Amino acid sequence: MTTQTQLQSLPLAAQPRPDTLAAVLATHAKLRRLLHQAEGSCWRRLKLTSPYAWFPRPNFGDAGLLILRHGERHAARIERLTSFPVSKSA
Repeated sequence: MTTQTQLQSLPLAAQPRPDTLAAVLATHAKLRRLLHQAEGSCWRRLKLTSPYAWFPRPNFGDAGLLILRHGERHAARIERLTSFPVSKSA
C-alpha cells in the first residue's frame, strides 16, 4: 500500500508529455458525442461499471462530470508547468 509520504517523495515531471492536451481534448470530444447519443435516456438509470473495480458505479451524468473534471485537472497542470494558457471552453 502506498503511503502519503511515498507519494510526496516521487519526482514531478518537468514537462508534460507532448500529446497530453490532444488526449484531453479527444476525451472531451468523445464525452460530448456520448452525451448527445444519450439525450433520450434517463441518466440516473444508466449505470457505468469498471473492469477494474466493482464498487464505483456512478450514473451516466456523474461519470461524465468526473471525466470532465479530471480532464480540467490535467489542463490546469499543463498551465502550471508550461505557463501555456489552456482554454476552458475547448
